[in-house]
Amino acid sequence: MVMEIKWTEKAQSDFDSILDFLLSDFSIKEVEKFINLTEDTLFLISKTPLMFPKAKNNNVRKCVLVKQVNLYYRVHKNQIELLTFWDNRRNPEKLKY
Repeated sequence: MVMEIKWTEKAQSDFDSILDFLLSDFSIKEVEKFINLTEDTLFLISKTPLMFPKAKNNNVRKCVLVKQVNLYYRVHKNQIELLTFWDNRRNPEKLKY
């Protein structure tokens, strides 16, 4: 069973910021690579939502997309809620879901 994925405003904003950064500093090929990786990972999560480990908060799971970016999400009964795309170069104490 494939679960529905819901993007929060924060997750969408974070994702857009990462794409803006990639567009300004890298090639279109790298941007497309990141988008494809994200889409592939979201498909995996939708099929097997518990495949990634729990984060500090037991209701939240953490997926390492690339070494610089983690995806945090929450699994509900019928859907997966994307909480944030986190740039790992930032101060981890500022991480809020």
